[in-house]
Amino acid sequence: MTGTWRGGEPLPTNENVIEMPWVEFSPAFERVVVALYGVNAVAPFDWMAWTEENGFPDGSGLQDASIDDVVRTITAVVRSDRFCEGSLKEAVDSGTFAVLVERLRAWDAHRRA
Repeated sequence: MTGTWRGGEPLPTNENVIEMPWVEFSPAFERVVVALYGVNAVAPFDWMAWTEENGFPDGSGLQDASIDDVVRTITAVVRSDRFCEGSLKEAVDSGTFAVLVERLRAWDAHRRA
C-alpha cells in the first residue's frame, strides 16, 4: 500500500478537537515524488487553469499523451494534493500515477536511445 489515511480522530489532549485527516505515504513513494521534482517533471505553470481545460479524466488518454501533457498532469496531481488532501492517493489508487510515471520513463528511454 502506497498511502494510508491517518488522523480524523479526537486528540487525546482535547476531545473537542479533531485532528484533520492526512495521507501518510511510504518512504519509497516519497522518494519517487522527490525524484519527479529532481527531473523537472513537476514544473512551474498555471496548473489549476490547465487542469480545468485540458485534464485527463481518470487518466484516460495518458498512454499516448505528449510528454508536455504528462509533465503538466504530474504537476497538477502532485500540487493539487497540497490543497486537497488525498488527491495524490486517488491518482495512485486509480492507476493514473503509474501511467504517468511509466509514460515519463518510456519517453526518457526513447530519448536516450
